Amino acid sequence: MTTTIADVPEARPVKPAYAELFLLSLTSLFVELLIIRWISADIRAFTIFKTFPLVTCFVGLGVGMAIPTDKWFRFTPAAILQTVLTIRISQIVMFRGAILARYIFPSLTTYQWADFEANTATTWLFVGTFMLVLMLYLAGPFSICLCLGNRLGQLFGSMKPLTAYSINVAGALVGGTLFGICSYLSFTPGALWILPAAIIAYYLLRLPDASGRAKTGLLATLVIAVAAAFWIPKDPQNAEATTFWSPYQKIDVVPCKVNVDVDGVTKQVLYAVEVRANWLSYQLGLNIGKLKELGMNDAQLKLFAAANDRYSVPFLVRKPKDTLIVGAGSGTDVCQALNFGAEHVDAVDIDPIILSIGKTMNPGHPYLSTNVRPICDDARHYFDTCNKKYDLIVFGLLDSQTVVGMGSSIRVDNFVYTKQSFAKVLNLLKPGGLVVLTFGAPYDFLGERLFCTIKEAAGYAPIVIRGRESNYQGRHGFTYIFGQEVKDGTLKLPTLPSSLYIDSMQNVKCGRILTDDWPYLYLNPEGIDVPYILVVAEILLLSLYCGRKLLFAPFEPRSWQLFFQGAAFMLLELQSISRLALVWGATWITTSIVINGVLLMILLANFVVARHKSLLERKESMVWGLLFALILLSYLLPIDTVLHMFGNQIWLGQVTVTLVTILPIFGAGLIFAIAFAGIQLSARALAFNLFGSVVGAMLEYFSNMIGINNLVLLAVVLYGLAFTCYTKVKK
Repeated sequence: MTTTIADVPEARPVKPAYAELFLLSLTSLFVELLIIRWISADIRAFTIFKTFPLVTCFVGLGVGMAIPTDKWFRFTPAAILQTVLTIRISQIVMFRGAILARYIFPSLTTYQWADFEANTATTWLFVGTFMLVLMLYLAGPFSICLCLGNRLGQLFGSMKPLTAYSINVAGALVGGTLFGICSYLSFTPGALWILPAAIIAYYLLRLPDASGRAKTGLLATLVIAVAAAFWIPKDPQNAEATTFWSPYQKIDVVPCKVNVDVDGVTKQVLYAVEVRANWLSYQLGLNIGKLKELGMNDAQLKLFAAANDRYSVPFLVRKPKDTLIVGAGSGTDVCQALNFGAEHVDAVDIDPIILSIGKTMNPGHPYLSTNVRPICDDARHYFDTCNKKYDLIVFGLLDSQTVVGMGSSIRVDNFVYTKQSFAKVLNLLKPGGLVVLTFGAPYDFLGERLFCTIKEAAGYAPIVIRGRESNYQGRHGFTYIFGQEVKDGTLKLPTLPSSLYIDSMQNVKCGRILTDDWPYLYLNPEGIDVPYILVVAEILLLSLYCGRKLLFAPFEPRSWQLFFQGAAFMLLELQSISRLALVWGATWITTSIVINGVLLMILLANFVVARHKSLLERKESMVWGLLFALILLSYLLPIDTVLHMFGNQIWLGQVTVTLVTILPIFGAGLIFAIAFAGIQLSARALAFNLFGSVVGAMLEYFSNMIGINNLVLLAVVLYGLAFTCYTKVKK
């Protein structure tokens, strides 16, 4: 007779299993975050679309936990080696001329700093190839999580469900905290693998049914996998590149040198550093106004003339006295401000590593000037909390190569370009002050969307300057100037360089305005994204196939209750990350705090249920009512009003918004804990919950259409389905 999940009885608790469950739960979340961080940095397709490796990990954990026999954990080293080699081989192939690691995600509506044309034979060939390559990339993460999930499932079966779940959450809390610390300390992927590999190795050595030779082989495979993670293949075309891992992204810095003639002798001098984020050229750190002093000839200087003109615009229209530069990055804008005699510059950038590069590697060394104060902060958070006024505010080609958190559609820079953000920027100006915003927009819809949003926020149209050359500094670059003098029509523009001209923007079609609830600057408003839909369908079909024995088993209301709760809870968590990124800044700290805050809310809910289980079971319908009330309160919360209702004590508003945002998570935790406490097959139930999380993570993309706050309404629908299943359980 075939053994099924239902035939496997719950074992009696074994004390040592508590420590193992805690440590493997720590390892599970740590590895999940590690995989998402690494694969999104080295495989460009996942730089923006981190949801896909995230749901792959969920599917792997769910499948592993649902397997009734303990036989897969021993294959963890092989799964890790598979993942590491896939990434490393992709890099090597790329260095030899192929583009495997530089594939962008096949999306027609989401701009990724690369062209993706619709309805061509090449397009559909690319989509088909990507769908095959996608399985290759995600096979390793799936296998790792399946192996870990298999062992976790056995441990869950050895103790009371709520006890196991609490230990699991506590371990995940510690794992998430440790990963956040390691990311802040710029650990490389190789270094990040040491802790989980050590824990896995310890429990591999404790396998009761493995021979000494087998254990030696498993440990050897694990050591090879970690060593391969430390090994970084060199790009022969950029042998001098230096790699850094910031809390947000992988950064490669390539020195840029030029041959100059010095007294008849040709010398090579450093004129700039190219900063690459996740393989893409991101910034050029140089003192663009002082290149002639390095000895460059006229032909060499001509290559930088258009860019120099563009960087000069803010300081030609307003003498830079007290200046704020956001998106200061590696310091090119700051150098130009100093060249034009800025008396003081506050230079804001979100990435501490890029600020450090500007300080130590930019040949102009702008951050060493006593007139400059570098500030590591999210630009929008700085606007919200700053009490200082400026003569000139400059947006220094501020754009982002990454998203907030691990499954959100919000990019790090999205909240900087909303109507509410521009209104706050205008309030930071001194009388007569100006804002000069430059943005590289290869598609007109990006430039027009910014124009319309600024016009909506300011109440008048900004002056728009564009270039004549076809590059980011030229035709693709939009420079917007706005402030009181623009509104009054009294601003006298200087004579512009011949490379620039004023664009009247007469034929602009204003579509959807960027707001704090819909901040999706990079979303193309035209067409249906068929390639993206195909990839989503592939992931969902693969998920259904992997979980077919679980999901297509005879209907059990309690299991499907947990499924829908998992989907709804994931939406609440991702919506919380997006909202609190607005409140506290779209920083790695915010993401870490939200994830750990969610886990703490779950632990608190578990504690309450453990202490008052009988009472809560009798009043479970009231707890459901409390959950829906808390969700409604969060949905109706006027965020901007609450943030500023305490005057200059904005932190009180931030705390209030945070509490109202995460309270539904506590209510959801209570509902889950009540249901989970009475489950007999806890591993199977948690697998159902994880598969529900997959659906929730995929549904988050609907925020691109309905806005961030309306994700809560989707969660309400899913909780409504969960409640329907609950009523069937009670019957």
